[in-house]
Amino acid sequence: MSLIVLKSGIQTTVQDLGSPCAMQAGIAAGGAADPLSCRLANWLVGNPGSAAVLEITLGNVRIRAGQDHWLALTGAPCSMRVNGRPRTMATAFVLHKGEELHIAAPHAGLRSYLAVAGGLDADEFMGSRSTRLQAACGGWQGRALRPGDELPVAPGGRSAAGRAIRMPALADWVRILPGPQWPWLDDVARHTFLQTAWQIDSASNRMGARLQGAALERFTDESLFSHPVLPGSVQLPPAGQPIVLLADAQLTGGYPLIAQVIAADVWRCGQWRAGQSVHFVRVDQAEALTALRLQREWLARLQKSLGVCS
Repeated sequence: MSLIVLKSGIQTTVQDLGSPCAMQAGIAAGGAADPLSCRLANWLVGNPGSAAVLEITLGNVRIRAGQDHWLALTGAPCSMRVNGRPRTMATAFVLHKGEELHIAAPHAGLRSYLAVAGGLDADEFMGSRSTRLQAACGGWQGRALRPGDELPVAPGGRSAAGRAIRMPALADWVRILPGPQWPWLDDVARHTFLQTAWQIDSASNRMGARLQGAALERFTDESLFSHPVLPGSVQLPPAGQPIVLLADAQLTGGYPLIAQVIAADVWRCGQWRAGQSVHFVRVDQAEALTALRLQREWLARLQKSLGVCS
């Protein structure tokens, strides 16, 4: 019961929804940069949403099946073929023993998620099978995959015939709430932050998306003690170019926290690719809570229709 990596792409790692207890130990939860796509890929093959999957950055991956496996691919939309025959994203399909799956580069977005029925049987760290690249632990030997890696698949996989969904659309905007240091920006800087078409910097990674655009100036030189941050937190370093924190970010930071991406939109940040333009839309707390409620209701309906556990 295994998947053999023939071509690993730029960065392919084992990820899940992160550790449920790591933050209590002062360690970031980690997990998929786009947790929504991770959960949906798992549901398509009958797994719990937290099962371990492959997070594939910019595609160009080729995998061979050691046994028959049900698979599903979600996230950044891209074409894929099994022994030259096209397969459809967000739809469960069988990869028979000896067959090869080729996943091309996505035409939008950054990260795609490949789930296998049963889930990947990778190393655990604090209750999670996610790869922690900085600490070189968890996942598959604590590193990105290489050609020749043979990934064990956990037993329990079953037929996923007929499972298919429509993925939520990617977007070039996310909604934000003002952060505690939002008042540190003057009216010009606030207007610039909300009206700028920010470019995603090539130095971005799983820790954070660095933005390029007009430098934001603050009218105070007040310093800060380190304070809590989380995925979606928008920090403002001294150079004035914001950073949006992602799944592998630290738990505390000393830069001003000018905004927070709302919980319903954080998954979109994990799909930003270098050179892409993104915008921020300010909402209030009521709008943020409504967006989260609607997303959870949609997920509950989808889960029920697919007949899978959470």
